[in-house]
Amino acid sequence: MPPTDASDAASDQRHIDAVVAAVLPAARWVRAGQLLRFGIVGVLGTVVNVAILHVLHNELGWGFTRSSAIATELAIVHNYVWNELWTFHIRQLDLGRLVRYQMSSLLAAVITVVVATVAKEIVDPRLAQFIGIVAGAGLNYVVNVRWTWGPTAALATANEDARMLADQIQTDLHSAMKARDAHAVAALRMVLARIKEVRTSTGHGTEVSDDEVQTVIRREARRREEAAATFTDAGRTELADTEEAELQVLRRYLPAELSDEDLTAIVDATIVETGASAPGDLGRVMGAVMPKLKGQAAGGRVNALVRERLGS
Repeated sequence: MPPTDASDAASDQRHIDAVVAAVLPAARWVRAGQLLRFGIVGVLGTVVNVAILHVLHNELGWGFTRSSAIATELAIVHNYVWNELWTFHIRQLDLGRLVRYQMSSLLAAVITVVVATVAKEIVDPRLAQFIGIVAGAGLNYVVNVRWTWGPTAALATANEDARMLADQIQTDLHSAMKARDAHAVAALRMVLARIKEVRTSTGHGTEVSDDEVQTVIRREARRREEAAATFTDAGRTELADTEEAELQVLRRYLPAELSDEDLTAIVDATIVETGASAPGDLGRVMGAVMPKLKGQAAGGRVNALVRERLGS
């Protein structure tokens, strides 16, 4: 085992993580999907604002100041509700968040005006107005993610990421049904049924993490591997081919296996980090290394390698 190389690798990784944390502290708060939805809600809110202002001022004859204040407030409430339910998928309206959202929206409006006014001295007024809107909207998004929703938004972001694999499987099932791909339909239907069982048993409601989904897929893949081997031994070639075809469908959703070199490097670095040096440290190393692999190496393969490196 080359402990020096492993130590250097671990040290380099920690250095990279530290640099990323220092240079991009807000990166983990920004998600393209959330930002896009937030922007769409903002545009719709502007439409709502203008429409209400038109009705109150032009149709009902109310004073402009009064109509504008009411239209702005209703547009803010409209935006808050849609961001709560759609942008962040929280689905739990909260008065405190509404107040914070209103304050951040008013701050963004001020920033928009200030930036646009300053920009007019440098660029075309129409471009300056656009720059102001982008600056205000960007600030509004960051402030709302960090302050209005705070940890709740971070949790929603994690849930959004977690839903991606399950959603992809559901979408692929519909495509397989349209294509009349019997093997894909059978495999994906079973996976979705198992995911539903996980939701029910863990009380997650609609939320199941990517790790849980991949655990389900790995379990179903292993069953098909075993079934294919059993049918092959029994001379049931047709059934074995069916199991193998479904297995290939499931493998599309699992991460690629790590190479021997990459796996060895990760194991060696983990051994150094944990201070393991004897066969009795097997459990400690396995507990530390498996979360790092994220399903990219089978437990038996990792176990055998750790035993080898520890000299057992």
